[in-house]
Formats: sequence, C-alpha cells, structure tokens
Amino acid sequence: MNAIILARGEKSERMGKDKSLIMLSDNTPVIKKSIEIISDVFSEIFIVSVHPEKFVFYESKKIKIIRDSFACGPLGAMYVGLSCSLSKHNFVLACDMPFISPDFISFMIEKIEDKYDAVVPEHNGFAEVLHAIYSKNVVLSLEELLQQRQYRVRKILEKVKVKYIKNHEIIKFGNPDVLFFNINTWMDMQRAKDIYGKIKAGDFYDTC
Repeated sequence: MNAIILARGEKSERMGKDKSLIMLSDNTPVIKKSIEIISDVFSEIFIVSVHPEKFVFYESKKIKIIRDSFACGPLGAMYVGLSCSLSKHNFVLACDMPFISPDFISFMIEKIEDKYDAVVPEHNGFAEVLHAIYSKNVVLSLEELLQQRQYRVRKILEKVKVKYIKNHEIIKFGNPDVLFFNINTWMDMQRAKDIYGKIKAGDFYDTC
C-alpha cells in the first residue's frame, strides 16, 4: 500500500510561504516530519506538487516526486497521485498535518473493505478527507469533478461509498484535535511548536 502527500508547493495566502517547508521547533520541515511518521507504514510515498523541484531533496527509491499539472488544489493533486500509484488503496495526506499517528493509520488500513471506495475519519461531524484512504476506484469520479471544475475535495464523498471512522474509535489513539491538527496561520504554527514541544517532553497526544 502507498501513501500520497499533497504538497502544492505554493505560498499560503495567509502565511506568505509554503506551509510544507515551515520548520517545527527542532528545525524539521513539516513535510519531513510526516514522511518520518509514515515511512514504515507504506511501500512507496508520492509527493505531489505544482513545484516538484522544491522536494527533490526527499526523492529516493521509496519516495517519488510527481508534478501536479492541474494546479487546482488538492482534488487535482489527488487525481494525479492516485493515477500514478500502482497500489489499489492509497493513504492521502495533506502536507501540513505534523501530528499524525502511525498506529491510527494502521487502524484505518484494517478498516478497508472491498465494498467501500474510501475510509475517512469523521471528527465532530467533520470528514477528514485529507487524512483518508482511497481506492483507485475513485479516479473516474475525481476526473468527472475536474471536468466539471468542481474542485472541493468533499464533493468526492458524494460520489463514492465511504466507510467513516467515528470519534469514539479515533480517541483510542489520542486527542483528535491534535491528530488532525493542520497549519493554516502563523498562530497555528506557534501552537504546532507548542504541541511539538510537549510531545518531545513525553506528553504525546495528550495536549489540546
């Protein structure tokens, strides 16, 4: 099974720089932290970006860098990544989620069933579509959305069969607010550094 990290490589409108390359407290880029966490879980990792040259440093036998030729947000990047991967199921991850849990991801993998096209965590009624597993079966639906210029990723959930993982299952692996924490603003970045410091000190996933 493979993983696909969506790293657009563009400057965030709210932060003025590429979120995936922002440093955490130990000068580790956010995307590098994600790679380290999932490296032992998946056979291959694809980094999909409109600026692949920014990520060539991470390229290896296991890590492939792919150009996002659509440049229309995560939906197009998902289509590119899923089209390139030879694995039937793929874990799709946003590049700005530094506190993901390999144990929870492994739990998600156990939930894969042939009758479902996607396995998606749902936290407080919010589907975490960029921390989810998708079957190659969704590629045609993604293509239809691209042709219709409907670029909201959640639209895909209306077109495919989804297995949702509910909050009572998620909390067994830690605080969902931390597991799915993503960085959108400089305030988020400061909070991420605070959380990271607590995790390093041994308060793993217990912080809010």
